[in-house]
Amino acid sequence: LKPVKPLTVEAGVGVHLWQPRDSEEAEHRKPAVVADPRLGVVLRARPELAFRVAAGRRTRFPTLKEIYTTQLGYLVPNPDLRPEHAWTVDAGVSIEPWQRHLELGITGYGAFVEDLIERTYDEDGNRTYTNIRKSRHLGVEVRLVVRPAAWLELEGGYDGMHARDTTADVEGTRLEYRPEHRARFRGHVATPFGLRANVVFTVVGQRHYVAVETTGELEPLPAYVRLDASLSQELGKGFSVYVRGTNLTDTHYEEQVGFPRPGIEVLGGVQFRGSVPVSQISSADLTLGGQR
Repeated sequence: LKPVKPLTVEAGVGVHLWQPRDSEEAEHRKPAVVADPRLGVVLRARPELAFRVAAGRRTRFPTLKEIYTTQLGYLVPNPDLRPEHAWTVDAGVSIEPWQRHLELGITGYGAFVEDLIERTYDEDGNRTYTNIRKSRHLGVEVRLVVRPAAWLELEGGYDGMHARDTTADVEGTRLEYRPEHRARFRGHVATPFGLRANVVFTVVGQRHYVAVETTGELEPLPAYVRLDASLSQELGKGFSVYVRGTNLTDTHYEEQVGFPRPGIEVLGGVQFRGSVPVSQISSADLTLGGQR
C-alpha cells in the first residue's frame, strides 16, 4: 500500500502447519497451525535516503535433530519440545548518496522469544534440547559498501548482539554460543576479461558455553579471525578454472566445544556452467583439493 508517494506500507500473515508423525520414542502429537502477522513501513524521504520500521511475530518449529537425535549417547532426545515464538521489531536507515558508489545501512533490532529452544544439561553432564521459556535479543547491524570502480567492490559489516535468558530465576544469564561482536570485511574484483577475485576477513568475538565437565558454569571461548579467498578465470563456452582457500590464517577455533574447525583448506578445479546434454560431457565439475 502507498497512502502517500514516499510512504510504503506492507502487511502480511504467514500461516504454518506443523504435523509431527508417529514415533517409537513418543506418543502421537496433534498438528499445530500457527499464524504469524507482520507489518512494515518504509519512508523514502529522498531517492538516496530511506527509513524503515517493521514488527511482527515469527515461529520456529523444533527440528528432527533437536527432538530425536541421541548423538553418541550424550544427547538425550526430547520429543516434547514445543515451537518457539518471537515478537520482533527492527528499525533502520539506508543511504545511497552517490549513484550506488556508496551504500550505508544501519539497523537496530529486538527479539523477545518465548519457549526458546536451547541446550541444557543434567547433573550427569548429558545434554538435551529444552524450551527455556523466555529470552531477549537486542542488536545492531551496520553495513558499508564502497564501489570506487566498476570492477571493484569493498564491503564492511559489524554485528553487535546482546542475548540473555530472561526467565525469572536466571534473569540476565548469557545464552550459549552467541558472540556479542562480529565483523566481516570483503573485497571483490570482477574484471571485463573474466578474472574474479574475492577476499573475506572475518572477526568473531568471545562466545560462552557451559563447562559441564569442570565448573558447570559459563566459560568463554576465545575470539578468532579467519581469512578466506578465491580466484577464478573464465575460459569461454561456460568453462572456468578456480582455486579457493578457506581459513588461510590456519586459525584454531571451535564453533562448538569439542568440535574444532579445519585448518587451511585449498580447493581447485574446472567448472562448467551452461546447458549441455549430459551425453556430451562426462563431468560438469572436475575438482581437486587438499586439506591441512
